[in-house]
Amino acid sequence: MANGYVAVPPDSTGKRVATTPISLVPYTNGTSGLLPGLTITGATSGATGTVSSITKDASGTSGEIYIKNLSAAIVQGEQLQINNVNVATAAGPSIDLHMQVVNIGDAKNPDLTARISGTGAIKTISDNYAIQYDSYGAANSIGRT
Repeated sequence: MANGYVAVPPDSTGKRVATTPISLVPYTNGTSGLLPGLTITGATSGATGTVSSITKDASGTSGEIYIKNLSAAIVQGEQLQINNVNVATAAGPSIDLHMQVVNIGDAKNPDLTARISGTGAIKTISDNYAIQYDSYGAANSIGRT
């Protein structure tokens, strides 16, 4: 999967929406070793990728893993490993997704934007300064970038 665009109706003229590829793998038997940022490997398929994020159910042992740059398809039932240690079992095959890229900006001045970091912090950029809000809402003026 490559970064790109998806053509979207409603007017059927092929308007493009920016997307970024990611793979979703449902899992069971998750352990505390399943963490974002680490390389995950399918023990049967040999597929590798980087864990982007994880959702968990109430038990904390099942959910979905979002994986960036997955090299091949994960197969249902295979062990998922980090550093050769089993951290989960694939409850289904990997599903390739295209997540819409969202840019928050001023329609009259596209240089005025807001960006969201991997930790959920939001950074707003104006003509003279930038303000970063952490994922808890605390603000920090960081100057123009």
